[in-house]
Amino acid sequence: MARPPEAFKFWAEGFTHRLNAMQLGAAHAIVDGCTVDVPEQYRLWARDTLARLNSEDKPVTIRFTAVDGREVDLAQMRGRVVMVDFWSTGCPSYVARLPQIKAIYDKYHSQGFDIIGISADTDGQRLDSFLQENRIPWAQYFDGKGSPENKLFQAFGIWGVPHTMLVDKSGLLHGYDLSAEKLSAVIPKLLAGERH
Repeated sequence: MARPPEAFKFWAEGFTHRLNAMQLGAAHAIVDGCTVDVPEQYRLWARDTLARLNSEDKPVTIRFTAVDGREVDLAQMRGRVVMVDFWSTGCPSYVARLPQIKAIYDKYHSQGFDIIGISADTDGQRLDSFLQENRIPWAQYFDGKGSPENKLFQAFGIWGVPHTMLVDKSGLLHGYDLSAEKLSAVIPKLLAGERH
């Protein structure tokens, strides 16, 4: 595939910024009550959009007791690269890409890479069975609520699964909704201390 000309890159970047500004403006108007007759699901979208946009390049805060009893505190994981993995056992695309995620974990865990699972499952027994059958070693958050009622899904504006957030060694959000291929390219750089 041919590389786009620089002029197009600048135009595309500006267009993206304008779209983000429009999205941000619309979200603020809905959350602030400046719009009338907005369905509740749109109010949730607006609040969650603001939560996500306000998280970029800021410390990510996550604390919980995992389903296996482990205490998880992202602040205590500084110095490691952490993927926050929003998922569900009932999501076919997540199940299909799980082998890739496990391979990434196995390859980079000893070098300072971790995963935190945030499950949107509502059935704890089904989740436990899935974790055991698939030998998933990383900590899992479970509150028995699906998206968007799940507390951590709400906190980060996540509506669907699968979805990922990548947190660098400083605890800052580096990116979200990354494919397995993109994760494989970015994780080694973050482990080496590169930011962008």
